[in-house]
Amino acid sequence: YTVLTSSAASDVYKRQTLETTLCELQKVLLLKLNYKNMDKQNKKIVILLNDSDPLMARVCKNKFQKEKGWDCVITLDYDTAVEEIRSSKPDVLLTEILLGSNQKDGFSLIEEVKPLNKDMKIIVFSDLSQESDKEKASAVGADEYFEKSQMTIKEVIENIEKIVG
Repeated sequence: YTVLTSSAASDVYKRQTLETTLCELQKVLLLKLNYKNMDKQNKKIVILLNDSDPLMARVCKNKFQKEKGWDCVITLDYDTAVEEIRSSKPDVLLTEILLGSNQKDGFSLIEEVKPLNKDMKIIVFSDLSQESDKEKASAVGADEYFEKSQMTIKEVIENIEKIVG
């Protein structure tokens, strides 16, 4: 049998202690990574839906909540949308361009709120179908532009998922 000197025994003990510590650190790091991935997977998306048509807004909100469990706040005008974005910092702004009479339009809304929440994804969901409207929306900061007449709510949901990731 082998006799270890006190120096060699000390080295073996240090190595075993170091190996144990490294194993514990690996476990902690794996747990943290798993929790981060779970947080991303379980994160509830918050959508601010700005539409001057209350019926359309309610239909979309119900679909978002029932099919995906997303939180959805409805605003029906420019000023309320700006206030809500300042206070709640939604993940997604889904807005139309034509916000009703005597109001600023959706282009102005996007320009105003983009600096307030730079991480917020902005999607225009509008009746306007001109290429110039789509270009202007992109120029003021919209991430995507959908024509209401060309998409179902299910397709809107699928595209929100792609955009938000």
